[in-house]
Amino acid sequence: MATLERFFDAHPGGARPVPGCGRGLIDFLAWEVDSGRVVDGGGSPWWRAVNGFLVLDLVGAMGWPGEPSRAQPTVLVWKRYMSSPPGEKQRRLWQAHEQSIAKAVTEADAMLGEEEPAEQSFIRLVLRVLGRATRTCEPTDTSLLGEAVQRQYPGRYPISRDELEELVTALSSKGSRTGPRV
Repeated sequence: MATLERFFDAHPGGARPVPGCGRGLIDFLAWEVDSGRVVDGGGSPWWRAVNGFLVLDLVGAMGWPGEPSRAQPTVLVWKRYMSSPPGEKQRRLWQAHEQSIAKAVTEADAMLGEEEPAEQSFIRLVLRVLGRATRTCEPTDTSLLGEAVQRQYPGRYPISRDELEELVTALSSKGSRTGPRV
């Protein structure tokens, strides 16, 4: 959490005050922590690993040693976000986030099989919702995404089969104005 806050304090983007475009990412991480998915010494190895890779990309973007050409592509896209003009910040944030998460999901793939079957399905659902948010360039400089996640996603880890079925039904019937859709 401290790394996300530090990154977006320095590079908020958007017209809003700090954390600007980082509000949605910080709120999502807060849900991950509150739900028990990302906690020190427990929770989900998959969720912790994916977040860990994202954090490493942000750390690299804030102070990657050496020439930018030697930096990892996921670090470079965060650097592009950092240096983009105000009107491009939201789009660049989603591009950087998408590349970091795609790399992280690939790296953490073996850990996915260690999750309960319902949690595996939930993770795939979250990734589909994330893909849609990325494609539509949903604003991340407000609390709306965080509020939708807190309201609709399970408050504990791992998700139960019943909670997953309820969530799929709810997300399938909601419009984009009321929160993320499947």
